[in-house]
Amino acid sequence: MSIILLSVVIVSSLQIKQNNLHNLERFKDISKYDGYINLTANSVEDKADKNIYLSDVVDFDDDEIRREFKDIKIELKHTVLDEIELPKNDFIKSAQITKSRYSIQDNIEKNFYTFKLQ
Repeated sequence: MSIILLSVVIVSSLQIKQNNLHNLERFKDISKYDGYINLTANSVEDKADKNIYLSDVVDFDDDEIRREFKDIKIELKHTVLDEIELPKNDFIKSAQITKSRYSIQDNIEKNFYTFKLQ
C-alpha cells in the first residue's frame, strides 16, 4: 500500500513539474512577443491596416537578430470607436477615439487606444 501511495505522489510531482515548465515557456514567449508589439507600436506612424514585418521596423547589424526578426509578422488593425462632438470653441471641435490592435503569432494581441482632438 505504501508503494502505491509513494508512486502516486511521485507521478503527481512529475506532472506538476511538467506543467510548470510548460507555463514558464509560454510566459517567456508571451513576454517576447509583447516586447515585439511594443517596439512596433512605437515605430509605426501611419494608421493604415497592414501587416508589418519586424525586420522592416528595426534595423540591427547583428545577422542573428536580423534573421530572427525577418519572419515575425505583426498584424495591425485600426478601428474608430467613437467620434465625440465637443462644445463649440475656437480650438477643439471634436475628439476621435481609435483602437489599434496589434496581433502576432499564437493569437497574442495587444490593444492601444489613441485620442485625437480636431
